[in-house]
Amino acid sequence: MFDSDIISGWVSPSNIVTINDYYSDSESEPALDTSLGGSSDVNLISGYISDTFTTLTFVRKLKTKDEKFDREIFATGANDMIYAWGKSSDKGLDYHGNNHNHVHIDFSKKNGIPDTAFGYEESGQLSRSLVNVSYYGALSTWQSEPAGSSTVYNVPFGSVADLADDGSGQPLLLLSLLERNIINIQLYPACSLHIFTTPESIAQINHPEYFDVMTKPRTTLLGHLVPVPDAELEQAREIYLEKHPTSKAWIGFSDFILYRFMVDDVYVVGGFGNEHYIGWISTEQYLSN
Repeated sequence: MFDSDIISGWVSPSNIVTINDYYSDSESEPALDTSLGGSSDVNLISGYISDTFTTLTFVRKLKTKDEKFDREIFATGANDMIYAWGKSSDKGLDYHGNNHNHVHIDFSKKNGIPDTAFGYEESGQLSRSLVNVSYYGALSTWQSEPAGSSTVYNVPFGSVADLADDGSGQPLLLLSLLERNIINIQLYPACSLHIFTTPESIAQINHPEYFDVMTKPRTTLLGHLVPVPDAELEQAREIYLEKHPTSKAWIGFSDFILYRFMVDDVYVVGGFGNEHYIGWISTEQYLSN
């Protein structure tokens, strides 16, 4: 990461805690600030390893005197940060490889999420908006038996599914008992719902020269389907039919069931480029919007 201010620390297998102040002046391994003529401005407080996490606590001034190698950290507003993790040994850290993520942090916010477009994506609000405005998504399950004349099974099977949002963020889907995904979930309940439709993309769908889905926001919900309880069915039907009025012709058929997609995890791609958030969102955070 050229021209990057880096703090790197680790806890070794023998419980030696280390933290250092680095700067990257090339596309290769970063160097200690002190080796480049700067100073070390990071002070370790503690570090330990649990069964799940490695925790390092340290302090650094928001603005140091080492202005050539230390970026100013803003107490309010968005700070653009990349974090990475990897294995450590008594010799130090191994290369992190693909273990990295990109976030914006506002230290004045309790949840750290800034009031910016990036924060809108990172907070789960974008995913909730996509669920609300979309008419359909791609529902995927695990193929539960050999496909066709082949012996292929236990692989993802996807199909288009209409959806409607009742305000909970857990979409309503009207599906036939004969639908392949409904057959699959009898053996493997886990499924995903990928949503990428927005008013903008719907308007542009007939003009492919202006439409590139890879640059558009999209979200994937991971979870499972449950039939809407009888006590909630009448209201759920009204909400679904308001968005999909033509479904009135078959919503009452005995082999069509109204399901709710119960969200267990959320992944979002805000768009293309570093100005967008790409990553996981906690279920609690998503549902709280």
